[in-house]
Amino acid sequence: MKKWLIAVIAAIFIVTLALSIIASGGHHEAGVAWWHHVPGFYIIIGFLGCIVLVLLPKWVGKEFLYRDDQYYEKGD
Repeated sequence: MKKWLIAVIAAIFIVTLALSIIASGGHHEAGVAWWHHVPGFYIIIGFLGCIVLVLLPKWVGKEFLYRDDQYYEKGD
């Protein structure tokens, strides 16, 4: 990926996280688990989930699905 695209995505993530924390005003919902008290936790999990949903299929495709142009003609 181009470096400027990664920088733009990182900047959008950081701005979104900061706005979420500012909008909550530092108040957190009453929660049972520890992650309910972490500001921006669901934004971070969502962002990481999106990255996994994009990169994992690319990796699977490159490692297991893609073949050479001459793959089926090698046995001849």
